[in-house]
Order: sequence, then C-alpha cells, then structure tokens
Amino acid sequence: DEEEETKLTYETDIYALGMTFLEIMSGLAPYHEFKKETSIIPRITKHILPKRPELSMPRGDIQADLLWLLMEDTWAHDPRYRPSASVVRDTV
Repeated sequence: DEEEETKLTYETDIYALGMTFLEIMSGLAPYHEFKKETSIIPRITKHILPKRPELSMPRGDIQADLLWLLMEDTWAHDPRYRPSASVVRDTV
C-alpha cells in the first residue's frame, strides 16, 4: 500500500534526525554524491547507508565514533530498533 509506505511516524522522524545530524557534521546532503533522486531511492530501500564523512568524523575519534554509531542506529532498517528521542538527546 503506497500510503503506508510514505506514512510519517515517530520512527521516520528519528531516521530524518539522523540524516540531519549527517548533514550538519559533513556540510553536505546525505547521498550528495548522487545527482538524481532516482539514484538515491534504491539505495535507501536496499538499506545502503550514506558514507561516513571522514574529514569531519574521523575514525578513531571517540566522540565521532559514538556519534556515527548513534546515527547508524537512527537509520536502522527496522524502525522498532531506532532509538527514542530521549536516547538520542542523552547520547548527544
């Protein structure tokens, strides 16, 4: 059902919040390397996560690693496994 696929929920807000964090940290839109929306949608539906912005979130930096893990959690394929807003707040 198309309506159910586009339904806005608390969990979709958490997903979007993670994408917003990514944009803030990188200065670029998620999936910025793809120019056409038609290239992005299949990646999202196949659960291919955006690339980690290594310049602003280097691996081995404890704070960057923790934030990246949180962001990945907000993008969990199964919405039931996404963190609550209070968990996001407490982690940030």
